[in-house]
Amino acid sequence: MARPRHQNGWITEHGKQIYGNFWRYVTDPVTGERKRRQASVPLGRVGNLRKWEAKERLQSLIAEELGPQHSNERPDPKTTFGWFVKYRYVPMREGRWHKATKDKTTYEINRYLVEYFGDRSLEEATPFELQVHLNKLAKEFSDSIVRHAFSNLKAIFRTARKMKFIVEDPAEDILMPDTRTVKRPKIEPKMIIDLIDSVPHPRDRALLAVGCFCGPRTSEDLGLTWKSYAFDHFVVYDTAYEGKLYEGKVKTEDSRARIPIPQRVRPYIEAWRQACQDTSPDGLMFPTKGHLGNKGIAVPFRAKNFFKWKVWPITDALNIPRKLCTFQVFRRTLGTDLQKHGTMKDAQAILRHKHIKTTAEVYMDHIPDSVSRAIEARTDAIFALRDKRRRRKSTGVLLNIAGQSKGKVSVN
Repeated sequence: MARPRHQNGWITEHGKQIYGNFWRYVTDPVTGERKRRQASVPLGRVGNLRKWEAKERLQSLIAEELGPQHSNERPDPKTTFGWFVKYRYVPMREGRWHKATKDKTTYEINRYLVEYFGDRSLEEATPFELQVHLNKLAKEFSDSIVRHAFSNLKAIFRTARKMKFIVEDPAEDILMPDTRTVKRPKIEPKMIIDLIDSVPHPRDRALLAVGCFCGPRTSEDLGLTWKSYAFDHFVVYDTAYEGKLYEGKVKTEDSRARIPIPQRVRPYIEAWRQACQDTSPDGLMFPTKGHLGNKGIAVPFRAKNFFKWKVWPITDALNIPRKLCTFQVFRRTLGTDLQKHGTMKDAQAILRHKHIKTTAEVYMDHIPDSVSRAIEARTDAIFALRDKRRRRKSTGVLLNIAGQSKGKVSVN
């Protein structure tokens, strides 16, 4: 039986290129003899890659190249939790993750799991200490963080067992602890009207209207292109994350279902289309100018930057809490309000939730009348507040004028 091979490799420089070197073990197909061959792979250019970055990149390549030990060899059970996550678990899973999912998941694993168990060997982990750690997280952090830590912990140890790094799975019987009550704030109708009426730029006003009354996800809202716009509905083709457009990438296939656009929202979009410089099919509906390497190029907004620079200064003046002005809150508010103006099924169709939609609803060729009526009724109910306010204001002005005229007559 061939013994397990563990190596770190070494770094060399040739000209302006940095190379990573390691030993590759091959088997002679004739004699069956294992032979050692040096492998050399380019890692980057000198000056663009630091030494520690080159070493990390080489370690990742070695892990990918060598893979798990042969089936008749058991991987070292002393392998640490941190090493396994970095060089086995994440490389196996990240191929199915979108950029946003990868960034969030790797951060949460490192922050809430690797920081605590990184230097511990996989075989030393016990169900007791894993459960105690989750219970501690539940006292300090939100339900979402604890739930993700719970599912990630189970997935990591399940994978380690399947890859024969451990014999038994210590996370198999751990339980999801009770967590703090989740606060899910919603924005009031009056605040929505005040906000949209106070935004001066037609692009920002249209973007907010779409977010408040159509309810796309943040990545969908910022990734809309003009080919997505069909006057009475949107079709999501792309998504945006951290200022970058991901063409053809959507959260799920259900996300491609049509999003109805209420009649009273369409004028905001049309007003912006008249002012937008690029309305070609592939042009972004709500672009901003890039910086650094993208300077002068139209790129998607970063959600935080959009609200920080375009929305929150206005909400501060209107005394609207900043925490109520996010696309996630707008979407949650829409889902809640729709239950008052349509059926639960209508709300599910508009929000395009995969786990509560059937195949027939996902691949509809048209938007059901009940869905359109529900979103129209909810939109009209909010805009009616503004109409009522204007009528009161105009009536007050007329009464004031009439009173002044009557006073003048009595004086004479």
